[in-house]
Amino acid sequence: MSVISDSIERKNRNNSLTLPILSPTKVQNGLNEFVFRVLPYKWNEKNDPAIIVPQHNRIGAKKKGFAVCTGKDNCPYCLAGEKLRNEIGNEEYKKIYRDFKPDQQIYLPGIKRGRVPEFYFLKISYTSNYSTQFLDIITNKQLKALFNIPDDTQYINLWDLKSGIDLIISVNPPNASSIYPTFTLKESLKMTPAFSNQIEKELIVDSLKNMPNFTEVYTQWAGSQEKLETLFNEQYKKNQNTNSNSLNSNPSNNSKPEETKSSNLVPQNIDYKADEIDVDDINIDEINTISTNNSSHANTVEDEKLDDDFDSIMAEIDKK
Repeated sequence: MSVISDSIERKNRNNSLTLPILSPTKVQNGLNEFVFRVLPYKWNEKNDPAIIVPQHNRIGAKKKGFAVCTGKDNCPYCLAGEKLRNEIGNEEYKKIYRDFKPDQQIYLPGIKRGRVPEFYFLKISYTSNYSTQFLDIITNKQLKALFNIPDDTQYINLWDLKSGIDLIISVNPPNASSIYPTFTLKESLKMTPAFSNQIEKELIVDSLKNMPNFTEVYTQWAGSQEKLETLFNEQYKKNQNTNSNSLNSNPSNNSKPEETKSSNLVPQNIDYKADEIDVDDINIDEINTISTNNSSHANTVEDEKLDDDFDSIMAEIDKK
């Protein structure tokens, strides 16, 4: 059994999700800072490490369900949200849009450095960590100047295996502005190879060769279209039957305006059956689910290319 396969089984023996996910705020007690080296993700174009999973959270009758969004042309929540926005206008929709808009979850593959390095998919916040901190780091002009990178370079390749940059993850305890722990990303101010010893080298080689398709595995575990339809019907079925009259009735002049709630504005007769949608009208690039163009042949070619690239880098580093 490979190192990464063993790691996945060990980390998830009590969890049906066979992916080693690390949330920085849930590391062991007392650890408020650790070093993480982002690795290339071979299932993305150009080995881009950012894995974006659009997921609807807090859905279903008890608002405790979740499922991976299947895109604006298929997803019942997205279709309902768009219909609502058209019916009630942008200003009213802003009050309830979170009930219909998927959260963008971001994961970065890499190794958590330490006495015993481990492979993880690092879960970070889309808004506070990815959109600001991570993107700010890789586009930072001062950092480019420090490492003699041309200013017109689009971004710094932190995940370069030969001369990338480690991330330092700092975990912040709850405070007056947040009742939950938070964390920040900052960069190490030096370029280093991805590994510094034989243990890290073996782990990284194994991780790159055996890295699972995160989106595919996660979607199979979390559920998508069928689960979305089930949760949507559970959440809104009673409202479709009981709220239609109140929506169409005229309130008296003395009635107090009711606060806008999504449960009071459920669109009726939402048509979201996948088999009734014209596939030709779907923009595949906007459907952030499992890639449909990864044939077994394409995967083999990509695997071989990544292995060749890595072997050439390793050979060059081993000479030093």
